[in-house]
Amino acid sequence: MYQPINIKKELLFFIGLFIALSLVLFWILNGGAYFNRLTYAIFGPEVPADPIPAEGSIIELAPVEHPATNTPERTNPAIPIPNAGERTLVIPKIHVTAPIIAPLKDTMPEILATLEKGVGLYPGSNLPGQGGRGVILGHSSRASWYRGNYAYIFSLLSKLEVGDEFYIMEGRTRYTYRVFEKKFLTPSDTNALLAGQSRGSEIDLITCYPVGSASKRTLIRGEVIRTEPI
Repeated sequence: MYQPINIKKELLFFIGLFIALSLVLFWILNGGAYFNRLTYAIFGPEVPADPIPAEGSIIELAPVEHPATNTPERTNPAIPIPNAGERTLVIPKIHVTAPIIAPLKDTMPEILATLEKGVGLYPGSNLPGQGGRGVILGHSSRASWYRGNYAYIFSLLSKLEVGDEFYIMEGRTRYTYRVFEKKFLTPSDTNALLAGQSRGSEIDLITCYPVGSASKRTLIRGEVIRTEPI
């Protein structure tokens, strides 16, 4: 006997299936970021993070000779020493250690390519020690096209607060930055702020917010408070 098709029932089934598949895809792309945030919420910043894969040579810690005293001192093992010519961003509070990669060209494909090897130095940014503003970009979640190991490197960037410190290591020099401003802005407002004056020697860390969305930006602004040999 012919059974009439229940269009409403079929429609609800396909809507439910679409929602379920969308949630599964969202979790596949962003589950790592939410796992980081959950772990941080439970254990806080004192739990050592798993090592983050890095490109290039293995970083080794060794005693450093200071000419003034000629006394070997062990550097803080939580803050690695990069090889000559390398730059590394270290944010102890959120367990970030990542190479800073400068794009070869001022194009969007090149900028996105840097984010597959670490965090990216935005074209035109000033380098540490040069004064002015430097802008560092990083992902907070994984896009479907992403093939690197740093998809969640800034998933906890919003946990930073005014007064927190982060570091940029360049050769045998460590630049210490203190956060003086934290904002959540639209992309256009972020661009407007970055077009303004910097606060001396400043580094701005930027990522998309919230996790899995590009509707806003987390902007962390830090100014250099100390430069020292390591």
